[in-house]
Amino acid sequence: MKKMFRQLAVILALLVIAFCLVGCDALDEMREAHAVYTSMDPPFAIAYKDATYKALQCPQIADKGIMWAEWRVFVTKPDVPVLLSQQVGTRFGIDSEEKFLTNYGEIVYVREDVYDAAVAELKLEDPFTEFQLRWIDEDHRSQSYTLTEEEEDIIRGILAEEPLRDDDSYYIEDSKTLIFRSETGLFYQEEHTIVKKAEGYFIQTYDYNEKGGNYFFPAKGEAADLLAELIAK
Repeated sequence: MKKMFRQLAVILALLVIAFCLVGCDALDEMREAHAVYTSMDPPFAIAYKDATYKALQCPQIADKGIMWAEWRVFVTKPDVPVLLSQQVGTRFGIDSEEKFLTNYGEIVYVREDVYDAAVAELKLEDPFTEFQLRWIDEDHRSQSYTLTEEEEDIIRGILAEEPLRDDDSYYIEDSKTLIFRSETGLFYQEEHTIVKKAEGYFIQTYDYNEKGGNYFFPAKGEAADLLAELIAK
């Protein structure tokens, strides 16, 4: 019993010292980043802010690409104080819309209101329903353009062709990033780039297998015209 009281006294003393050091603004930021496990046995669940996130087994994530995440959430057991959350918690990534929590394992924690939609996406061979073009303009601002369904079909047609492998790569005159995203945002790829070279227009990607290598999908006719328009945006 005495040992337990000593341990509690040490913890309280550390919390008081930590509170004095961090200040109110920092404490608010720590609260903002703190999430807790509400169930650590199957089915796993996490509470973050006012929402519940349910565990979803996602072995396909490694093959299709998981959403972009910002690593700013610390998940702990419910009895861990906020002041200790970033020391003892597990850091998780969260997407910009706060639909998903992940540590890039095979489990993704999905906010309850989009859970069923995410489960449905797991069953799709091609879950990507939104193609975006991203680039930085002359004023160093991020710009984006969402492709139409007709433009998406043309992009898919280019990627269905046999690519050219180029380990050394050619001189690239201009480029813009292509982003593929599923409806919920669970699946996300940023591995393709539209490039302009002396030989024409291509979609470039990199194969992350054991040999690796750059691959270029050539565009011709209507497809080349589209890539030229997208490059010029």
